[in-house]
Amino acid sequence: MPTPIVPLAATPLPNDEVHFRVEVDQRDCTPTNAAIRAALSDLQANGITLKISSIVTHAAHHFINSTIDPFGVGEMRVRASLCWLILSAWNPRAEIPRGGPPYRLVLDNPKLARLKGLVTELLGTGVGLLVAKRVYGIRLSLWKSTGMGQVDFMAPNLSPGALKLEVRGRFDRVGWPAAHQGIRDKLRSWRDYRHAMGVLFAPRSTPNSRATDILVCDPEGPGSNPDKYFGYRFLLQHYLRVFSIQGFREVANSLMGLIRGGDQTWDAYLKGGVNVRRGGLSKRVSFRIGQRRFNGTIFDGAHWPAHLFGKTEIPKAGVFFWGLDSQIHDSIISGSLDKISELAFEDECSTQGPYIRSVLSDGMAMVWAPTVQEIIEHP
Repeated sequence: MPTPIVPLAATPLPNDEVHFRVEVDQRDCTPTNAAIRAALSDLQANGITLKISSIVTHAAHHFINSTIDPFGVGEMRVRASLCWLILSAWNPRAEIPRGGPPYRLVLDNPKLARLKGLVTELLGTGVGLLVAKRVYGIRLSLWKSTGMGQVDFMAPNLSPGALKLEVRGRFDRVGWPAAHQGIRDKLRSWRDYRHAMGVLFAPRSTPNSRATDILVCDPEGPGSNPDKYFGYRFLLQHYLRVFSIQGFREVANSLMGLIRGGDQTWDAYLKGGVNVRRGGLSKRVSFRIGQRRFNGTIFDGAHWPAHLFGKTEIPKAGVFFWGLDSQIHDSIISGSLDKISELAFEDECSTQGPYIRSVLSDGMAMVWAPTVQEIIEHP
């Protein structure tokens, strides 16, 4: 019988804060969106301070759609564990430079290490997604990996179809100019930071470098006309599927009209919300997880997601609940979208016997159990 392989224990994940110097490249375009312009100006002037643990968590997004979960702990934990197992071998830590604080991120730099490319790519992904979050206000769960696509990540967007993000890393800035040009070449067909952005990151082997740690790269070409409701359109496009797939056609049609609508349509919505006839949401199911309430739908005959959790012995037929946090749900209906950005949720996944629950950072919840009774009497 072969020796069973178990996950290796890595060193504890540090939660120290580290600071990075940021340069914003605007040679070919000027941001036309006021919020994006303000965020980029702040990055240029003040840099960005991040927790090492947050960088690792976001770096794990590099492995999205590339892992399975044979241990039943959730794919997010598997990705994070794999990412930290690789990065911990390089001993990422916070060190004070000769001139004093703030702390800088430092890694060991093994000579001729075969993993150097992967390490820099992972860290570039983590830092790049966090910079994108600062600029666009987009949660991690909204970014989708393109695999071998034209760019690294895409997120829903009104026009030209998706927001593009290209991320790269270069240890101690070796090959920095070529990497910068490579990002510019990839983004050359898009216009303005509203459509695309590149992030180039330099992990360090010493805390004393005075050069830029992060370069935010602009796409070539002139800026496009500003859209003051860009962020709202983006937000509704993400949550539209909750209402459309679950059969709330009246609400879904209204949201689709908003996504495509002009300023007057948006002005009316933000003042009065979605006009839903009485009973238009009467079929929704409320489901509590802890102190939070989720509105959604229970689907019968849903198969156990064995491809995600690896527990093939569980009966396939079962009951599945899919819902949205009631605070987000009510904010969308009432037109109070600013409240959504104030909510902060963490990804969570748990299993207890055949019962499985996953709550995502965008406020969606998914629960599975073999029977309706077991899903009602959830832990």
